[in-house]
Amino acid sequence: MDVDGFVRDGYTVVRGAFDAATAAACRQMIWDRLAGHGVRADDRGTWQTPLIRVNTPDGGPFRTAAGSPALRTAYDELIGAGR
Repeated sequence: MDVDGFVRDGYTVVRGAFDAATAAACRQMIWDRLAGHGVRADDRGTWQTPLIRVNTPDGGPFRTAAGSPALRTAYDELIGAGR
């Protein structure tokens, strides 16, 4: 992982951090939340609002993604083991 890039840029990429099914489930949860604001994934005409804040859904696939071994390793490298 590029710790120096993280310090310089404020972000880093962890490729393969979790599987495609988890990513798809996370995306679906976000689209479900956006639907409550009238935004539909299958209708770009509903994508008019410049900003809709959506809190990260709790549990489920987001918890799986955040707790993946690859991300835990990245967290340890960035902020110290076990923190």
